[in-house]
Amino acid sequence: MKKTVRVVSLIVVIALALLVLTGCSDTPTVSGTKADVQAQMAVANSLTANQPTPTDISYSLERYNLIRRAYWVNGQREKANALMCAVEKPLGYIVLFAGNTVVGNFVVDGKVTSLNSFLSPDSEYYEYLGGDFRAYNKWLADVDGSYGENDDGIFFFTPDGRASTFTPTFPSSLIARLFGMKEAWRMNKVVVGLLCLLMVVLLFCTVFFSCFPAGRAMWNSWFFAVQKADDATAYSTRKQVEDTCRAMMTSYTSDSLIYQQYKDSENAEKLSWAEQAKMRANKTAASYNEYVLKNSFVWNGNVPADIRTSLPYLD
Repeated sequence: MKKTVRVVSLIVVIALALLVLTGCSDTPTVSGTKADVQAQMAVANSLTANQPTPTDISYSLERYNLIRRAYWVNGQREKANALMCAVEKPLGYIVLFAGNTVVGNFVVDGKVTSLNSFLSPDSEYYEYLGGDFRAYNKWLADVDGSYGENDDGIFFFTPDGRASTFTPTFPSSLIARLFGMKEAWRMNKVVVGLLCLLMVVLLFCTVFFSCFPAGRAMWNSWFFAVQKADDATAYSTRKQVEDTCRAMMTSYTSDSLIYQQYKDSENAEKLSWAEQAKMRANKTAASYNEYVLKNSFVWNGNVPADIRTSLPYLD
């Protein structure tokens, strides 16, 4: 009986060994996307092993910028500029664009930092929801006691100690952000001063040219010179004068012909027509001569050939 049990046990062990060996020999090969993923992970593991993440960094320029900016934006500029850096800061250069337009270029003292970098996390843990269980965030305040998110953008310090912030989503505040509030206020004071000076000059000119004889004389002389130059050179003015002269000459010629035709008539009515035509002609001649004298500057000595300088009176 015992011998039979031993034989059966031996057969079972041999069968299990064959099954294990058969399973090992039939392991499926990986191909396609999964093979690419595994190969890439192997490359990443190899690079990480050859270039491991440094663990001997004892000072962070990123945290240095964040600490310095925390002092700066909370009104402690002197403390921000007095903050010592334990390592040598690099000196860089940055060109800022808004769309396709260059809006500024600066020398950077240290490094450029994102506005969404923080000294501490904003919560104790991430919110979690699974089944009937839910864990809520415990939000943490920033170093200045505030909550929320920053704008998308960057900030940096210049070698002269100014903090410059660039947020492309707010171009209207770009000048104040780039040059700092103190420099922006200085610029505003200059603009206000220039505007005040302009208002004083305008007020003085108004009083001088309206209330003082010398000012009124200068004002009138200037406008007279402008009007004279305009009348002497404007084509519309010259055309109007010439058309008026030609119309008066036509009227004078018509009355003169009537006078010449009926002045020797023996008919009393026709003699009356002649006298009336003579009176109209002489009146036209007087008006014409005065009009030409007043507007002689229009031609400046170059009177058109069909314009007469004067019309004679009929005797």
